[in-house]
Amino acid sequence: EVLRDSLKAREDQLATKETEASALLEKLEAAAQDRAKVVEEKELIEAQNQNTMEELQKLQQQLNEFHQEKQTASSSNAASDLEIEHVNTLQDELSMAKTELTGKDEELAQLRKEIDAIRDAERNAKEAER
Repeated sequence: EVLRDSLKAREDQLATKETEASALLEKLEAAAQDRAKVVEEKELIEAQNQNTMEELQKLQQQLNEFHQEKQTASSSNAASDLEIEHVNTLQDELSMAKTELTGKDEELAQLRKEIDAIRDAERNAKEAER
């Protein structure tokens, strides 16, 4: 009878150990599944990071192109400003030349009047001599 009780106790211990082992096995399987999920999520995140890096590179390239265009436009604007300044200078010179020409026209008109007066005086003197 003692042997039976001892055997029964051993069987109970074995059954308990099997139950514990089964529970540990389930925990291990759950942990393995969790690990697989984590690995899967990690791979997904890495793929997303790669896509994000590619998008960032494209955006950086667009930004660089924009800066180049801006610099080109700035250079073009500077050249345009110089051209505008040159045109303004030419307009000022033209205005001064017109003013000077107007003065010369007035001098010329005055000289013509003097020449006409001299001719009239010469004509009158010739007529007076006759």
